[in-house]
Amino acid sequence: MKMKKISIIIPSRPDENIYTTLQSIRESDYPKELIEIFHVTGNEPSRQRNACVRRASGDIIYFLDNDSCVMPYTIRRMINKINQYPTAIIGGPSLTPKTDSPFQQLIGIVLSSFIGSGKYRARYAQIGTVRFTDQTEIILCNMMIPRKIFTALHGFNIHLYPNEENDLIARHQHNHGLVLYLPDAPIIRSQRRTLKDFIKQIFTYGKGRGEQTIINPSSITIFPLIAVGFIIYCCVLLICLFSQNMLNPELHNFVKILSIPLFLYFVIIGPLAWVVSSNHTQYGFSICTPIITTLLFFLNHVLYGLGFLFGIIHKNKKNTTSKNTTIKIHHITAWKKTFRV
Repeated sequence: MKMKKISIIIPSRPDENIYTTLQSIRESDYPKELIEIFHVTGNEPSRQRNACVRRASGDIIYFLDNDSCVMPYTIRRMINKINQYPTAIIGGPSLTPKTDSPFQQLIGIVLSSFIGSGKYRARYAQIGTVRFTDQTEIILCNMMIPRKIFTALHGFNIHLYPNEENDLIARHQHNHGLVLYLPDAPIIRSQRRTLKDFIKQIFTYGKGRGEQTIINPSSITIFPLIAVGFIIYCCVLLICLFSQNMLNPELHNFVKILSIPLFLYFVIIGPLAWVVSSNHTQYGFSICTPIITTLLFFLNHVLYGLGFLFGIIHKNKKNTTSKNTTIKIHHITAWKKTFRV
């Protein structure tokens, strides 16, 4: 394997720490003398990452989040593929740790299932074999890219968060660039701890996809369109139910017919939730687990669609604030006994 110097970039908010991420890097089997780490604090991750890349000296840029834990072999396996495909963007999945709470495990199950996330599930599970792919299967908390490629693409769009990596990959592929998915190069990353955090996460993901679509319409995928279609259908059904009860009782039969798709939706989701729940009883799931899982599936679909619509119509105001936001970059060497700035 040809050794390359790597610049690992970890953005975070000022009140977050990166201790677990740093420890996992220390346990990596990749030579520490070829690793430099940039921890950058602020409130605009896309701008933070771009600023670090401008200071980086590594041939390869490796993006992690502040709660990403690298497996000991992940960096080496990615570098092997970079050596084979020196102009490729490479990514692996983000797996839910077994130490997460039962509720967090349920979120991981929903996100990593085909019904829950479609092709995006490869971001949260080790799906298939090494393959060429597109933006749908790559997640930014575990993504590697040659620095010269990142620079040629002019970095992340600072007006996008999240979905900045999807936009970057779409531009890369527009230039006939390669994208590789490595299921055997994962990181470990905890899911959201509360229902409130999950709701915010999925809505934000949808919003980012909507904003990306406005910036680059050709990057649209089928999943958000299905989610939007589901929301429109639910709204029409609610309107008809209201009209039936308040205005026109003759709509009763029509509402019955219109309700069939929703009934079929829960007929599919309900048993699936029961199956996946019963397959993970080692995490201490109770009889209420299938109900919670069904709710998470439903929220995942509805909130993503709502976020997408919001992102489409929302006027992005980051243009006026980015120059006033303070970011701090800490350059860290991974081979020291303590990670001193």
